[in-house]
Amino acid sequence: MTTAQLVACGLSRGTIHRRARAGRLHALGVGVYRVGPILTADGARRAALWIGGPGTALGLNSACELLGCGPRDRRAHHIVVPHGRTLKPRTGLVVHHARGGLRPQDIIRVDAFPVTCPTRTALDLAWAADPGTLRRVVERMLHRRLLTPDAFTNLSARHPGHPGLARLTAVAPDRPTTESPLEDRVRQRILDGLPLPDPVPQHPLVGLSGRRYRADFAYVDAKVLVEADSRAHHERVAAFEADRARDADLAGVGWQTLRFTHAQARDEAPQCAERVLATVAGRLPT
Repeated sequence: MTTAQLVACGLSRGTIHRRARAGRLHALGVGVYRVGPILTADGARRAALWIGGPGTALGLNSACELLGCGPRDRRAHHIVVPHGRTLKPRTGLVVHHARGGLRPQDIIRVDAFPVTCPTRTALDLAWAADPGTLRRVVERMLHRRLLTPDAFTNLSARHPGHPGLARLTAVAPDRPTTESPLEDRVRQRILDGLPLPDPVPQHPLVGLSGRRYRADFAYVDAKVLVEADSRAHHERVAAFEADRARDADLAGVGWQTLRFTHAQARDEAPQCAERVLATVAGRLPT
């Protein structure tokens, strides 16, 4: 608890100091106290944020832990504070300074804790971690869809001068990744070589209902989606209505969906490519 919270509970500042001296309150930082003998993991995270002050977020290893992409630092919590803020060194707390501060878009909430977003976490970790650890974290973020391959574009424009920029760029995927062999086949046999801009893989979308989706491939300017339908026949029958509902939901905000099966990618690739080309070309802004 903070001093302000203890005062709100009816304790005077003098009482707080006396209880701290008597060992009934345990000072964790300036104006931050542990109440009772046990400090839980969430309590330690909250205390770290309060010690850091306004604008502080959990970052680096602590952000990776909450995001589920490792590595966890069992010895300390990592916080990112605005550049220039001076904090006394403390056991169990690692302080990193954000050059120019953290922008609102750099912070997300995980279990009610402010945490640096996956892109910012990867950038900060790039400066502190070895290349092998960084590569594993980036691979986990991509696998868990915390990052999409297009997140690595224009990093220098969004985070100019960040010391981890060069290292993160070095481990970024050379080409946008896909999620399945069929998606690779659709891209290679149908989409590659078309006289069109490259589609964005694993593109996040929000339908008219507010539901969130992710498309296999998206021609963003034309608002055309390409989906690789890898289901077996009985699964396609069961999922037919769900697919129609999804397509209609996205059509409500202007997206047109094209779906291709394994058999079509194998046996009808030229015809499928012509369909994609005609659809996208007809919807590109003039």
